[in-house]
Amino acid sequence: MKILFSALNAPREHAGGRYHGLLMACALAENGHDVTYATNIKPSFYDDVSQYFNTKTLTLLIDKYFGYTDGLYKSFDLYFGLPTVGGDYACNFGTWENKPSVALVLESPLWVSK
Repeated sequence: MKILFSALNAPREHAGGRYHGLLMACALAENGHDVTYATNIKPSFYDDVSQYFNTKTLTLLIDKYFGYTDGLYKSFDLYFGLPTVGGDYACNFGTWENKPSVALVLESPLWVSK
């Protein structure tokens, strides 16, 4: 199966949902799926994941703007996004391509802490 993970990452932060999503992407890639992890920047925790998985089985795509029009996000069987913004991209890509999409949102919005 050809799967796209889309994630918006921050430069120096380890976030649970993003970390979990990268682990899932690597696990699927190691088990024979064609997985692309599209993100605005290389996650700060990307190299940490290599302790558990061979990250070379995963395609890392750095795309600051997630530009759908250039064709990079077409022809996937499943669109998987994390967290909120990446989930929005995944849902949009899935809708435009008439394919299933999943949004993994494990983080509480900032207003919950107030």
